[in-house]
Amino acid sequence: MEIPMNSLRFFILAGLVCLAVPSLLAGEVDPDLQQRIANLPDTAYVRVWIQLNDTTPRGALKQALAGMPSRAERHTVGIAQLKEQSQKRQKDLLTELETLRRSRKAGNTVAHWI
Repeated sequence: MEIPMNSLRFFILAGLVCLAVPSLLAGEVDPDLQQRIANLPDTAYVRVWIQLNDTTPRGALKQALAGMPSRAERHTVGIAQLKEQSQKRQKDLLTELETLRRSRKAGNTVAHWI
């Protein structure tokens, strides 16, 4: 299922707002997607991928895991931390997408933690 054009514009705007709130940076829409949107009727559906900016300082996770005794423990804790960070960063966006889905303005939405 794809997203209707009117909803897509709102969806993209909501995604950009969610990007701006945690990081105070504006997001960007891929130029190819902008071109595709411009040429579609309002009732068209479009698949999109929203990637949120990572606000975690580079190397912070690696540094936090460095003192752990085993590679297996670092892996387990690291995966758990990445998932937790993603859930926090995506919370507002996923809430908005769920609202759009319930009103049939968005199709399937899937959160990724990687």
